[in-house]
Amino acid sequence: MSGAWIFLDGAIAASAVMLGAALLLAAIRVARGPSLPDRVLGLDLCTNLAICFLGVAALQPGSAALVDVAFGVAAIGFLATLAFAWFIEKRGRR
Repeated sequence: MSGAWIFLDGAIAASAVMLGAALLLAAIRVARGPSLPDRVLGLDLCTNLAICFLGVAALQPGSAALVDVAFGVAAIGFLATLAFAWFIEKRGRR
């Protein structure tokens, strides 16, 4: 194994650890968020971090299919954020 592959494996592992820590902090914000918009923003951040995690995991040889999964998660996350925003807007008019 060459030095470049060892560096890439280390960078992927470090990125996964940092993304996992950020995901944990975002999940705490979702659980503790003082208001509903804060929780929706935390869920959107969790979705974006999951997409980043899938992108980092796709760097491993033989796991290029994770890019397609990341695109699917991004589309569903975008639609979910739109639905939550619509719900918050309708709820605020009462």
